[in-house]
Amino acid sequence: MDSFIKDNIETVINIGDTKYLDILLSRHRISSKEALGNPYTGVCSNGHVEMAKLLTTKGLDFQKFRSDDGMSCMHYAVKKNQVKMVQYLLEKDNG
Repeated sequence: MDSFIKDNIETVINIGDTKYLDILLSRHRISSKEALGNPYTGVCSNGHVEMAKLLTTKGLDFQKFRSDDGMSCMHYAVKKNQVKMVQYLLEKDNG
């Protein structure tokens, strides 16, 4: 995957456009977490619950992620007061 597509994916994640992300992933046949890089911090910090659900179907595990400094998605969501994301992560953890 070229850097233009990766940059577009990163931008779409940061602005929270789930529909466009789904189109990008489908159009470019991106389905592996390796190809997506690290979308966790942007998704969780910005409270993009629907995007987290979509990315989970692509193989990303928001429960297991840890950043280089040891922070989890829950840490990022709480730090940015993303209540709906916290609720989603708690439901996933208990589900």
